[in-house]
Amino acid sequence: MNRIVRYMSSRSEQPYLRNHLLKNNPHVCCICNKFFPTYMLECSHILPRSQLCKSRYRDVNNVMLLCRNCHKIFDKGDAGVRNNVLLFSKDIKTYEDLNVQNREFEYITKDNLKYFKYHFNNIYNN
Repeated sequence: MNRIVRYMSSRSEQPYLRNHLLKNNPHVCCICNKFFPTYMLECSHILPRSQLCKSRYRDVNNVMLLCRNCHKIFDKGDAGVRNNVLLFSKDIKTYEDLNVQNREFEYITKDNLKYFKYHFNNIYNN
């Protein structure tokens, strides 16, 4: 129980970010494009939270909704976005449950582009 309390108190912005995403976006995973019940979607940072200064913790432009599997794939660098195209690393292209074709990524905005550029250049595994 103490562990949960510490987690919640150390990430107090999470409910705010998640509520913002759920209120303003369809309940779909941004990577696999599958619809999910809200409890199956996670609030995922584009630029890892560990690399943010505290003043950017509540930046709604640095988060997106992902299912648990796609969240792991994105965080590990096996998915990335360049020039509005969703790309997958060689390692993930054999994953059968994911449609791993390069396709247009419709969730890029002028406000989150810098985060996706950072992720592609520093985290994505070509």
